[in-house]
Amino acid sequence: GGETIELRLFTPFGPGEATRRLIPDTILSARAGRTVEIGHGGQTRDFVFIDDVIDALERAATVPLAGPMTVVNIGAGHGRSIRSVAESVLALMGDPVALKIGARPTRADEIWTMSADIATARSVLGWSPATAFDDGLRRTIDWFVDDAEQAARPDGN
Repeated sequence: GGETIELRLFTPFGPGEATRRLIPDTILSARAGRTVEIGHGGQTRDFVFIDDVIDALERAATVPLAGPMTVVNIGAGHGRSIRSVAESVLALMGDPVALKIGARPTRADEIWTMSADIATARSVLGWSPATAFDDGLRRTIDWFVDDAEQAARPDGN
């Protein structure tokens, strides 16, 4: 039939993420010895590790659907403040630089809280995130510190 499944990804993170985004920007600033500057920091986002997103996509491609349209939220199921995420990244890196709160302006259209209800992901896909947040952060830090440096070398070694 014409069944469709739509996955709504909340805040995926991990290796290869765009460097302007919070987690890579924090990692790269810390590596360069630059103070990490964020805005208010109180807004929350639902962070989900990229490997868990891929797992959800693979499941969505094969699951039988009951109706014409199924919408599934993919996230951790709870929000984390931007400030706490930046603090966690820096803590895992040994707190090499300061975190400056309020250094960036707050957007006029800022969304203050965002988190996913993942009940449908559990029931339809049999999915929930398998990667603990700090484990995902460690893997992301390792990639940006080690793998990205190797990838940037002209000879690839």
